[in-house]
Formats: sequence, C-alpha cells, structure tokens
Amino acid sequence: MKGKKILYIVSIILCLILLAYVAYPALTDGIDSVNTKRLLKGLLTLGALVAGFLKIWGRDSRPGGNRAHYERVFAEIIGRAFSDDKRKYDKLIDAIMYFGDSSYSKAIKILDNLYKKACRLTADYEAVMLFLGLSYSDSGNIHEAIEIYEALLNRAPYNVMALSNLGFLYKNMGDYDRAQRLLENAISVDSSYVYAYNNLAGVYYRKGEYEEALKYVDKTIELKPGLESAYSCAALCHKALGHTDEAEKYCKLYAVNGGDGKALANLLSTI
Repeated sequence: MKGKKILYIVSIILCLILLAYVAYPALTDGIDSVNTKRLLKGLLTLGALVAGFLKIWGRDSRPGGNRAHYERVFAEIIGRAFSDDKRKYDKLIDAIMYFGDSSYSKAIKILDNLYKKACRLTADYEAVMLFLGLSYSDSGNIHEAIEIYEALLNRAPYNVMALSNLGFLYKNMGDYDRAQRLLENAISVDSSYVYAYNNLAGVYYRKGEYEEALKYVDKTIELKPGLESAYSCAALCHKALGHTDEAEKYCKLYAVNGGDGKALANLLSTI
C-alpha cells in the first residue's frame, strides 16, 4: 500500500510537469506561439498518464487478498457459475473476496447487481444467491438472508447448502420445528453434508433432547473430525445429562481444535 501511495504522488507530479510543459508557452508568449505538434504530443502523454493513474486507482479499489485462495476455498459454492463469461465471473470473485474481508455492504452491492442483471443459468443464480444469503446473515441482516434462501429454494429446492443455512437461521430464531424439517431435507438430499448434521444436533440440544443431539454430534465428528462446534455441543449435552467426565473430555477437544476452552468450561459450570 505504501508503494502505491508513492506511485500516486509521482504520477500527480508528472501530470503537473506535463501540464506546465503544454501550457507554459501560451502563458508566457501568448496562445499564437504554441507549437501544435508540441501541444498534441503533450496532451497525448498527459492523457496516457491519467489513464494509467486511473487504472492503478481502480485496481487498488478492488478487494485485497489472493483470488486463487478464495476460488479454492469456495470452489464448491462457485461451481460452474459464469463459466461462459469471464467478466461476470471476476465480479463474483470480487464479491466473494469482499465477503471474506467482512466488507459485507460491498459484497452485497455486487451480488445484488449480478442477481438482477446477470444470472442466466441456474448455476449462476445458485452461487450468487448463496453468497448473498451468507453476506446478509453474517452482517446481521437475518430476515433478508431468510428471504434470499427461500427465494433460492423456490428455484432450486434441492440446494443442500441453502436448506442447511436456512435451517440454521430458523434454529437461532427459535423456530425449531421448521429448522428440523429443513435440516432433515438437507440430509435426505446429501447424506454426507456435515453441516446439516451439526446444525440438527444444535436443534435437538435447544429442544432439550440431548441423547438425540449426541447422535448427530457423533455423525458430524465422523464426517469432519476437528469441527469445533461439534465438540462444544457434545460437551454441553453430556453436562446436561450429568456425564461430567465426558463433558470435560469434549471441552478439552473443543480447545484443542481452536475453540475457547476457558469460556466453554465457564459455561459448563453453570449447567
């Protein structure tokens, strides 16, 4: 960033020098003394410098980070979206990078424009709507996220991620029956989709059905060992059932896998 700032300053100085080069004869000797070739050459050079400066500025306004990294991490969601249109595909990746940087308003602006004007194929629509839903939910706009996921499911009723994400949102809103239906549908669509099991374990925990919750926790850990939220749910369920040793074991596993073990231990002490 420091190097680009220096480049901006140098570009401005060069523009001013060229402007002076073009304008000086007219200011000192009058407009009739201006050499036409010199004027045209100076204006063309000035225009090229301004265009280069604007190009650098535009590049700097794009999201930071490694594009290939985001393409790799979110490859499953991106799928074949905009595979026939590189310009629109690049816009989608820009939005994903803004989402990754927590610049949700910028991501939503790009995604909303793609949704309204650019989605020809179902693959385009699914990728844009999934990231739009994620951007709304992560920015705290839960009702907007729900509307997006429901609209997506109207067109693509078997989109497992939309089913699971929508179930997760309804779980957090306390609508456990609707959440459970959505998550069970997600599992029926894709029995290997780990986050549906994890979210369904959370639903059963909230409902006080701890033994049932543990069944889905075990399946989650089987599919994705190291998913920290599964260990926290296991610890909470075991503590609620009076299995203190098991609760402590899963609390330690939660910490080993990146969770805040101290915070979870404090929570367990209140149960």
